[in-house]
Amino acid sequence: MAALRPDEAPQTSQFSQPSQPTSRRVRRLAATALSVVALTAVTGTLATASPAAAVPVRPAGQAANPTGAVVAADAAARAFARTHPTLRYGSKGSAVRKLQGYVGVRVDGRFGAATRAKVRKVQKWGHVQVNGVVDVGTWHVAYRFSVARAKARATRLSPANIIRTARKYIGGPYRFGGTTPRGFDCSGYTRYVFAKLGVGLPHSAARQYSLVRHISRSQARPGDLIFFHSGSHVFHVGIWAGHDGLYHASHPGRRTGYERLWTSAVWFGRVL
Repeated sequence: MAALRPDEAPQTSQFSQPSQPTSRRVRRLAATALSVVALTAVTGTLATASPAAAVPVRPAGQAANPTGAVVAADAAARAFARTHPTLRYGSKGSAVRKLQGYVGVRVDGRFGAATRAKVRKVQKWGHVQVNGVVDVGTWHVAYRFSVARAKARATRLSPANIIRTARKYIGGPYRFGGTTPRGFDCSGYTRYVFAKLGVGLPHSAARQYSLVRHISRSQARPGDLIFFHSGSHVFHVGIWAGHDGLYHASHPGRRTGYERLWTSAVWFGRVL
């Protein structure tokens, strides 16, 4: 009920004076009107606040309906745990070999000190508990780490990057047994270039050939290794530049650098 303005007050005359009971009734009605107005103001505020208070606050990043995602994640975790057992210091077997391949440590099937140290580094990388124990969460982190490592390796071993690195070290003298820019022999040069790319190769042309993936000349691309052979004996190695050229450390008196291919007695290999 709206409050009466002064100009709307009931008019009385000297011939019509309200009785005492009527005056009390008016006062009661006015008081009731004020109560209704106050209650309406309060309940209106509560009505406005109530819907917001009734809606649960969703944590940041949580899906509007996470039930299905949680169930699917739990099912995936259980399946993963069945095929990837918990591993710790002293564990042995094929699961350890798979783990070692994921984290990039020597694969021998034994969970020793070196494997535990690398697992802790991977756990720190993946922001999980750093305890050296491989549970379901650490298996997931190890797999993600292996994917990231493979991508980084593929970038480093791209043809353009290999050639760019090889060209940095041309111009130095040939030195038998040399493995540094002060002097290279053939396998010392290829070994040094690939070491800069994060790949370890032995200091021997024949041994390098035994470790790489063998490919045909038609498959060869810049950055692959080219091996010179006599019969089955590999005696020289260089880095294929494409278009019948290579970078190599050839022989005494000649500097490391680019040269045109001069023979067909060659094999090719790719560092993976």
